Amino acid sequence: MPAWQKRSLLRNLGHFLGSRDEVDELVDRIARAGGSLLERPRERPWGIDSGYVQDPDKHLWEIMHSPFVDPNAS
Repeated sequence: MPAWQKRSLLRNLGHFLGSRDEVDELVDRIARAGGSLLERPRERPWGIDSGYVQDPDKHLWEIMHSPFVDPNAS
């Protein structure tokens, strides 16, 4: 397990988006803005698409799309 994954088990942030395309776009945007791409978005066995990035302030993020979650719900 990579070191970033061990750290993320206890303190990563998650952000749901409305589509897999939005996930890809945001991950790329964070990387272009000086963040680090830790894991490209991919389909997970439990039905979501997600990827991991670290923003320029060193926060770990899981950027996700799930057909089971409405990202606009309150």
